[in-house]
Amino acid sequence: LVFISHALQRLSGFDADFALARNVQLFQPKKQRIDQAINNEEPVRLQEFSEQNRTHGDVMASLLLLERRNGQRFFVVQQTFYLKEPRSDRSYLLSVLHPIETPMPAVLKSHQITELSEDEMGMALDEWGVFLIQAREDPVGKPLMLSNVQKACEHYALSFAAFLRTCEDYVGDLFVPKIGLVEVHAFKGVLEK
Repeated sequence: LVFISHALQRLSGFDADFALARNVQLFQPKKQRIDQAINNEEPVRLQEFSEQNRTHGDVMASLLLLERRNGQRFFVVQQTFYLKEPRSDRSYLLSVLHPIETPMPAVLKSHQITELSEDEMGMALDEWGVFLIQAREDPVGKPLMLSNVQKACEHYALSFAAFLRTCEDYVGDLFVPKIGLVEVHAFKGVLEK
């Protein structure tokens, strides 16, 4: 990071003195299991985009889960622009984060949530991971991430809210999937007999 805007400092909780000269992985979820399940191949795509020869103005869009300094997580549409300095060989990546205003599921909301067993968390994360893989290829949302990012954020906020209604209940901060978890436990019970 060579520059961090005031808006990103407020959004992430990291001040410029702390964030500058660090890797952008600073904003990724610290719990690797969550990062891998939810962000999937997006960090790899970003890495490849940054390493390939590009022309000035090339852009890539990503749907990501990020983490604030206090551990709270949030979804964003990230647009990454390749910029080349005129009359120079120097190039930069400029990333613009557009937060998606949506309620967070308990399993993704904070690093402080500990009520889930590893199996339950794994199943919940797998459900969200599959949903997000499909969301990234959504024929409505995917083109909007490049052409009208505000509409893309609104589209994904609605999609996430609909998915939340079908996949979980809250018991305090305990994540209880409506679909899948009971069936998985029943299936595991049959296998163990």
